[in-house]
Amino acid sequence: MPADELHKILCPRCACEIDVEDRFCRRCGAAMSGDQAAASAAPVAPPGGSPHSRGKILLLLFALFGPLALPVLWRSGRFTRAEKIVYTVLVSIATALVIWILWWAVDRFLDTLRQLRELQQMY
Repeated sequence: MPADELHKILCPRCACEIDVEDRFCRRCGAAMSGDQAAASAAPVAPPGGSPHSRGKILLLLFALFGPLALPVLWRSGRFTRAEKIVYTVLVSIATALVIWILWWAVDRFLDTLRQLRELQQMY
């Protein structure tokens, strides 16, 4: 376990990882008392049902909101910087691919409509 993690605790309100010496949570501003710091001084993983779990963030990113979920990814402390960069690139590529497929489908549909109009004008 890295030495940095030994000096971290979890905020009781938002489960954000903060330094033991911090008097307030950097994310939600909750006041930290000495008792809370002593009680949670050992590194503890946030509960799996947390709204910021890795699985839920990846679901938001790839299945539901795509690039609109990137701020959630970048604010999360559950991913390394390298993972955030990789996921951002993958989401950008996937988004570009979806936009291209939609453009292609609409273009095909419009071509079909043009052909039908030409056929109608012929008869």
